[in-house]
Amino acid sequence: MTIRVDRQKPDGEWETLVPDEGVPGGMDRTMTIDLTGGVGGPICKLRLTTNLEIYYDQIFLAKHLGLRGMNVRSVPLLTADLRRVGFAREYSPDGRLPLIYDYELSENTAPFHVLRGAYTRYGSVRELLEEFDDQYVLVGPGDEIALRFDAAKLPTPAASFTRSFVLVSQAYCKDMDLYTATPQTLEPLPFRGMSKYPYPPTERFPNSAELRAFRDKYNTRIVE
Repeated sequence: MTIRVDRQKPDGEWETLVPDEGVPGGMDRTMTIDLTGGVGGPICKLRLTTNLEIYYDQIFLAKHLGLRGMNVRSVPLLTADLRRVGFAREYSPDGRLPLIYDYELSENTAPFHVLRGAYTRYGSVRELLEEFDDQYVLVGPGDEIALRFDAAKLPTPAASFTRSFVLVSQAYCKDMDLYTATPQTLEPLPFRGMSKYPYPPTERFPNSAELRAFRDKYNTRIVE
């Protein structure tokens, strides 16, 4: 499942700029693709190719300006709660595809299979989200993490500035496709030091005392 970006050469042949950019998973959203060094000249034709049914609403090309004229600040995480929310209902405001989703109109169940395994128990998961490490939240279909940040100490932006909030995250995603490795279970769990997924028999999830304590404390919601 991927998006590939190609550029047409002067001889009419296509060359690949980005072989695998992934896909915008789930609901409608914006994604970015880095084309640095691949766009230029008086005529530039690009082609997006994917093996999924994806609808593009708008496509933009933008120049990366770096951090010049920009102030970047971090705000601390106050709370993070894992909870059951259900499934946003699909609907079409104009009667045409693609369908979009309404968070306020949710269904309690949906016809999805669920990976078997030990998921993170519901409740506070703040300490699992403060660092990029191997202690992470295992969520299943119909779950959500509600986050609250403390922005009270941010200064008022100058009149010429616009404030934007960006959520920085790192996540793994595993589906139940027939071509996915171990498509019925959560295990084996991914970890930051793995060479690839699925990883070879010579690698395994770290078995430190800290990680054993993490799994015993948090991964207690068993789905059979």
